[in-house]
Amino acid sequence: MDPRRFDQTSGVLKKRGTVLAHSTFETGTDGWVNHFHYADAATVISRTRRHPFHGSRALLISASELPYNQASRYHGASAYKRLGWPKEVGPQSLSGWFAIRAGTGTSLLTERKYPFSQMWLGMDSQLPDGTSRAFGTVSLRDNGDGTCSWWLKGGKRGTGANAETRPDVETSGTRVWFTGLNENKANGFYPRLTTNRAAMFAGGDYYLEFQVNGKAFDLRGLTGIPYDLLLNNGSHDMFTGGNNMGMGMGIARSSLNQDQNVVQLLADEILFTVNDKIGAGAWAQHTSSRPPRKETASTLTAPSTG
Repeated sequence: MDPRRFDQTSGVLKKRGTVLAHSTFETGTDGWVNHFHYADAATVISRTRRHPFHGSRALLISASELPYNQASRYHGASAYKRLGWPKEVGPQSLSGWFAIRAGTGTSLLTERKYPFSQMWLGMDSQLPDGTSRAFGTVSLRDNGDGTCSWWLKGGKRGTGANAETRPDVETSGTRVWFTGLNENKANGFYPRLTTNRAAMFAGGDYYLEFQVNGKAFDLRGLTGIPYDLLLNNGSHDMFTGGNNMGMGMGIARSSLNQDQNVVQLLADEILFTVNDKIGAGAWAQHTSSRPPRKETASTLTAPSTG
């Protein structure tokens, strides 16, 4: 199956580019390995016949099932896949079908208590000479008020004394764009994150567009280049030049609903493309002459449900 059929191409993204990786998990884990699991789990990633979106297998990412106060650190699990650095340095997109499963709990649905604190999807890109690294990540988070919404990892604009650090940004209008647990049936949802790697060289907007199911959100102008100071200055997972396309494909348990010991993320049809084609107005994101746009993620409002 070609998952590009689900992409919205009437906004910033016009057409996906070169397919660098397409994981269906039919015959194996396709190079995806454990990462950041801190999970105290015997098996963090595996393949499962349960709830594949297409075909007969999906990837299953499982967090710790120990009591919450005994599990370690972030109570989460994730997987990543290493790639090379493509010749083209332009827009890139990561997408896939995902579903969240949880253990049983009488209060899980009636009180809108989510079994996860967040699930996330992202791209870790580092320049070939190791001088710059970007962590473009979008995460679905429990807001603690019975709602979930999608957030972008914060960024940094400028250098030296003029540098401005921006916090994580909630993408306005996304609170209704989550399939939900629906009696723990693991209904799938389709997120796509499109970023501009050229911003690592020339500055400008790194985030371009985020899509979830049938709705796309223009992300330009919201943040600078997303970064993680701990990883850049630490020894964990250091590498020079390349992409971790699943740096943030994972899930973390909920501190608000600690009795939910079983939390799993199912992933299928993961697609990573480079040299994507975007609209003329979008390609001008790293110039000062970008034409004004009518709608941005910061101005979008939730569609009417009535």
